Amino acid sequence: MNGPSAVIGCHRHRLVETLTDAQLPFPVTAMTSTAPGASDDLDLPDGDCWVKRGDVHAQEAADVQRCSHREVWQAIEGFRLRGVARVAVQQHIEGPVLKFYGVSNGSLFHAFREDGRAVDGDTVDMPGLRTLAFAAARAVGLHVFGGDAVVASRSRPMLVDLNDWPSFAPVRDAAAIAIAELAQASIMQRSTR
Repeated sequence: MNGPSAVIGCHRHRLVETLTDAQLPFPVTAMTSTAPGASDDLDLPDGDCWVKRGDVHAQEAADVQRCSHREVWQAIEGFRLRGVARVAVQQHIEGPVLKFYGVSNGSLFHAFREDGRAVDGDTVDMPGLRTLAFAAARAVGLHVFGGDAVVASRSRPMLVDLNDWPSFAPVRDAAAIAIAELAQASIMQRSTR
């Protein structure tokens, strides 16, 4: 369902550029090489940071690390020693973390807290979160997507990650139907051309 360019567009170094260019709410994020000395002049955002694998999404727990300023360079060195050539250093945003899943035709959008609890209107403006998620998916070219947002304030969720094929675990049955319908509509559209 997601074309190769959309899948590649989810690689973190491309995603940061795309979401920044689209002017979507996204934390200050700097990409840097893990080569010795390459990050010496890195301008760190205020407060804690997240150091994340800069090529693809997290493959293991060590690929996303929350760090104080003094821990950033140690984390970058740890990535280098594991063979990761580039990292993203992202500003930490305080607030509840939400996960979401969607299908581009709008037939499915599901959001929940990181701990699995339901999201209510007191936590986040759900139409605003939905608008943000779909705008990010369009910017990357995704038809089937998932991601993470932090609710810095109820009316302004901030996207922190987007991916091309999430698990859809809590809504797998509904997602299967929505994705199948999207695929069928795409096939029908192609056959009428």
